Amino acid sequence: MPEITLQPGAAAGIDTYLDESAPATSRGSDTTAKWGWGGNDNTDAMFKFDLSAISKGSKIQIATLSLWITAHTGDVAETVISRILPANSAWVEAADWNTLDGAAAAWAGSAGCETEGVDFAVPNLFTGEPDLSGPATPFWLDISLDPSDFQALIDVAN
Repeated sequence: MPEITLQPGAAAGIDTYLDESAPATSRGSDTTAKWGWGGNDNTDAMFKFDLSAISKGSKIQIATLSLWITAHTGDVAETVISRILPANSAWVEAADWNTLDGAAAAWAGSAGCETEGVDFAVPNLFTGEPDLSGPATPFWLDISLDPSDFQALIDVAN
């Protein structure tokens, strides 16, 4: 059974993070992505994956998001992984808290792509607190996702 890696390196992917404390600042050229929240300082990492390499009729058996952790604060990272809805599918690496294009196009629901059911799908693909207490940085954090969530995307998109 073939295995597909959707973002084998930084140059091959589209990613950024939205920073509420710097709402007009694009983070797409940063070499790291951050996520977390506290008070009015939310940061949301965003990754875009092109699923077109997976042909119709394929059976998704395993889905894993692997993140290279270079630094963290605390022993757990409350993590929510959501699917961005079609109204925001045009987001680019230049996106910022206020806009999906880093210029003038507002997020469909609210700043920061924060409106559930409008900006992102519910239920979430993952909600949990991965344990960060064991390994020294840097390390790989593998988050197992439900393959059926991705199967539905493949069946509809192709």
